[in-house]
Amino acid sequence: MKNILQLGIVKPIIEWHKIYNMIRRGIIILLLGFTVLACQNQVKSSDNSVEEDSVQWIDFNEIVTSSVPLSELSEADKEQIGFIHESFIAVNSNSLIEWEDGFELDLNPSVEIEVWTNMAIAYNAFTSNHELSQDQKSEAYKVVLLRSLMSNEDVIGKNEFEFLSIGEINEILESYTKAPKPLSLIQM
Repeated sequence: MKNILQLGIVKPIIEWHKIYNMIRRGIIILLLGFTVLACQNQVKSSDNSVEEDSVQWIDFNEIVTSSVPLSELSEADKEQIGFIHESFIAVNSNSLIEWEDGFELDLNPSVEIEVWTNMAIAYNAFTSNHELSQDQKSEAYKVVLLRSLMSNEDVIGKNEFEFLSIGEINEILESYTKAPKPLSLIQM
């Protein structure tokens, strides 16, 4: 009975994370496209500084993720990915191989691995000091993921949270000390 109950809880979480990971990959590609478009639309002013001319929006449905690995992982990268996998195993159902495959799709996996390692450190710092429900752990994961992409103010101001208090969210945000790294997309 206990195993049946656990599977009943885990299956929706696994499905949510699969969808979440697909959306994240889609957002990565979308933002890479914006970066390429922004770079193509830059003009130099008289003092040689670069100014953005315009931003072009593209239809999210036109984005296709690549399934061709762009990078090879070093042994050090694989060790870090193991740490990331273990840190998020309660809230992300990806296997270690799926994590590695995902990072191989990045142009510069070491940079992404560093971001995810910092996320794992902040997540572990919070979750190891609190007795949390699965919903709270999932929301803590959401907080560190958003914080990796945006400022503390934007995480709190532009998102809704249901299971963590503002004090708990701030505690997580204080644990993530790196600068935000918004997603970059490339057009292939």
